[in-house]
Amino acid sequence: MGIFGPKTLDRRGQKWHFRALMKLKKLTGYDPISALKAHFLHRGEVELRRCGLIPDLFATRDGQIYVLRRLNQGMSDGQPTVKHHKSTLTVRHLVLDAYRAGWELEGELVKPRNGDKKDASLDNLEVLQKGKGRPRSPTMIRQILAVELVLINGGNIEEAAEELGEPPLFVEKAIQQWAPGLIANTNTYPTPKGKHQSSPIDIGITDD
Repeated sequence: MGIFGPKTLDRRGQKWHFRALMKLKKLTGYDPISALKAHFLHRGEVELRRCGLIPDLFATRDGQIYVLRRLNQGMSDGQPTVKHHKSTLTVRHLVLDAYRAGWELEGELVKPRNGDKKDASLDNLEVLQKGKGRPRSPTMIRQILAVELVLINGGNIEEAAEELGEPPLFVEKAIQQWAPGLIANTNTYPTPKGKHQSSPIDIGITDD
């Protein structure tokens, strides 16, 4: 029998299965997230715990399920990148997005302080106003902002488009690009495909 055992396990087998995974962790350095604290804008701090042995599903005490997984990184022009919704994103930009919101106002280029393009750690990133390199796409930034405005406006694409100063079609395409399936609307507003759905929206923690 392999290390993961049969597909159907009795109680004794489940205990063995858990011990086998712990052994695998020691042998390979496997170190999954078991729990984390999420800070919501209105609810504050909420604990999410891993759903048993499922590697990327997490649950809250009130019965909400979230997805969280680490993305494999590739390389482009000597620097780390990730694939997200069929787009290639630069890791250094994402790190700054997380820890220095609004960094684009400081400059359009990001360079490593130590000269090592592979090092995308926060302390190694320097924002420059000018220089050689490819700046981030301004269209992409407006698309992501469009998705955020839709969520702020309760799923109303028309209001988000008006606030952004773009046609509704721009906002719909932005949703399809960066948050496909994100808007599970109430029956007040249609989805980008024009179909009404009954469940309210919910935002999962995901890098899908």
